[in-house]
Amino acid sequence: LDLQGSNFVKDGALDNSGNVYVTGLGNAFDKETITNTGTIEVRSNAGFTIDQGSSIGGSGTIKIDAGATLTLDDATISGNTIDDNSSTGIDVAGASTINGSATLNDGTVNVDAKLTLDTMTVSGTTINDNSGGSIELDHTVELTGGATVQGSSNALGAITNLGTLEISGTAELLDDSLINRAGIIQVDDTVTLTLDGTVITGGAINDYDAKGVGIIHVIGDSTINCGATLTKGTVNVDAKLTLDTMTVSDTTINDNSDGSI
Repeated sequence: LDLQGSNFVKDGALDNSGNVYVTGLGNAFDKETITNTGTIEVRSNAGFTIDQGSSIGGSGTIKIDAGATLTLDDATISGNTIDDNSSTGIDVAGASTINGSATLNDGTVNVDAKLTLDTMTVSGTTINDNSGGSIELDHTVELTGGATVQGSSNALGAITNLGTLEISGTAELLDDSLINRAGIIQVDDTVTLTLDGTVITGGAINDYDAKGVGIIHVIGDSTINCGATLTKGTVNVDAKLTLDTMTVSDTTINDNSDGSI
């Protein structure tokens, strides 16, 4: 199937076990249910929108080539591997969900509405949690491969963790406000979570897994507050770390020369 510009597939069901190629601008899936066990490729400089309650399920691959943009607006992607090779990447324009053991690899996601991540992995992707957007984490969401979730110093990225945020590989929270009251942040053995300008409110911060302890590196002024519990592991402090109404249990905190507590 070739979508070559201003092409719409809508109000039905599509089963793709081969290839869907998207070129040009103005292409969309509208109110469409897609089972993808093949490849959907948004080719260089193309534009593709998944909206109006459309969903893509299955075990296939969604590829976003250099210069292409995928827009999600009331869309759900389940179980697919999303390979984002574009600096323009993915735009979340309306409340959308990525779930069902999906994997998001590399690229950039611009969040301007609510994005729900549920039982999935983010690897090497920069997620820009913009002032009009928010991120909800359900069940277990993994960050790895240098993944970054970032807001801005003027408008912290809004994250609500209702499950477990597992740091299974190198990751950073940059200029975020993470509401963790009912959630768990888990930093796996030997893995580093970097905090820069981030506030973590409540919940459990488990700086360890079954194999051993993790590392939290504070490189920009950050806060842990509101009944949070920090357990085990190591915290390296190279900026100001504010601990407010919280508990530290069996954690080594290294207050380095550039840091303060």
